[in-house]
Amino acid sequence: MKKFIPIIAIILVLMISLALYFGLTSKRYEEIHFSSESELLELDNSENKFNVYKNHEIIHLGSDTYLYFGMYPKTVVLDESLISNLNKLNTINARGNYYYNGYEYKKITAGSFVYESSQETLTDEEYFSKTIDTLEEFTYNYIESYIKDRPSDPKSKALSTYNLDLSTLTEEELNTIKENSGFTLHVKVSADNTEINDFDFDIDLTEFDFDAISKTKEIKIPIKYVSNPNVSIENGKSYYFKIEPILFKVLKVDNKKYTIISNDVIDTYYFDYDTNEYLDSDIREYLNDGLLNNAFDTEEINSIIKTSIGTELDNIAIPSIEDYNSYNLTKATPTDYSLASGAYYDSSYTTYLLRDIVEGTEKNIYKIGYDGHMDVNGTRTTYYGISAYSGVRVILEIVFK
Repeated sequence: MKKFIPIIAIILVLMISLALYFGLTSKRYEEIHFSSESELLELDNSENKFNVYKNHEIIHLGSDTYLYFGMYPKTVVLDESLISNLNKLNTINARGNYYYNGYEYKKITAGSFVYESSQETLTDEEYFSKTIDTLEEFTYNYIESYIKDRPSDPKSKALSTYNLDLSTLTEEELNTIKENSGFTLHVKVSADNTEINDFDFDIDLTEFDFDAISKTKEIKIPIKYVSNPNVSIENGKSYYFKIEPILFKVLKVDNKKYTIISNDVIDTYYFDYDTNEYLDSDIREYLNDGLLNNAFDTEEINSIIKTSIGTELDNIAIPSIEDYNSYNLTKATPTDYSLASGAYYDSSYTTYLLRDIVEGTEKNIYKIGYDGHMDVNGTRTTYYGISAYSGVRVILEIVFK
C-alpha cells in the first residue's frame, strides 16, 4: 500500500492545482448579465467598474456584449477639496497625468467651441436692424463691383472714398426702398477731384431678396457636463478629469478574437489639415501613437491584433463606412472629457468621424451625426471639412484569452 502513496499524492496535487486554476480562471473571467441599459450605465458610473476592468469580466445586456479595455480621461472633477489637492501636485507621469490617492487625473483647458447652437426669434427691432445691416452689405458689394468693372470712370474714384452708412434709415424709408427695388445715393465729390461734380448713384435691388433675411438668430448655449447637467463648461477654464476604464461594445467574436468599439465618444480630434486620405492623415498618427500609448498599458497593447487599413497595419482606427453598415453603428454619447475637448453636442449625443473620403473632394470626410445617421450620397449634412474637430470612437481587434 505504501508504494501507492506517492502516486496518490501526485494525483491529489494535480487535482488541487487544476481546481485552483479553473477556479481562478472562472473568477477572473466572470460574466455579468444585465437586464436593462440602466444597469449598465449604473455600473459605468460607479467605482465598481475598476474591479470589472481589472478582472476582465465580460458584460452581457440582451444580445449585446461589452467589456472594459484600457483607461482614458472621462469624468470631470468638481470636488473642490480634490481639486485643491491636485493643484498642489507639480509632477506628471509618462502619460501626462497626475497621480493622487490611487487614481490618475488629466488636466486640460476647455476649448473655445464647446457650445450648443439654438435658434431664437428676433424681435421687430432686431429684425429691422438685421435687415439694414444686410442691405448695407449688399450695397457695399454693389459699389465695389461697379468700381472693379469701371476703374477709369471718374465716379469710381469718388465712390472709393464714399462713406456708406444706412443706419439712419427709418422703417418708412426702408418700405419705400422695398417698393421701388432700389434707392439713390447722393455722392459728394471731394474738392481736389476736378474730373466730376457731386452726383446721384442708383442702387439696383432687383437681385436683393428681403424675404430671404431670416427672422431668427443663432444663439450659443454653454454645454453642460454629462456627469453633472447643472454645471456648464467654461471656455478657457482648466479642469481635471479622472482616468477611468473605457467601456467597449463587442461587435464580433471569432474564437478568441474580439472586434470592439468604444461605446462612447472618448475624445475629439481633427482629421487633417491637407488631405482626406486616412492613411496620410494626422488623426491616424494620433490614434496609433498618442492615444494608443495613453489609453493602453503594455499588456493591452500586446493583446491588440493589428488590422489591415488599406495597405497598412494599424493597432487602432476610427470606424469606416463598412463598419458602420456591417455592425449597425448608431448615435453615441460623449464623455465629460470629449465635451471639454470640443465635441459637438445636441440632445445628449455627439458626432463622430469616419475614415472615408467624400468622393470627388479633397477636404471632406464622412461623420455620423447626432441622430446616428449617415448618408453616403451626400444628400444630408453628414460630412464637413477635414480640419474641423469632431468626436472620436476607436475600433480595434484584441485577443481575449
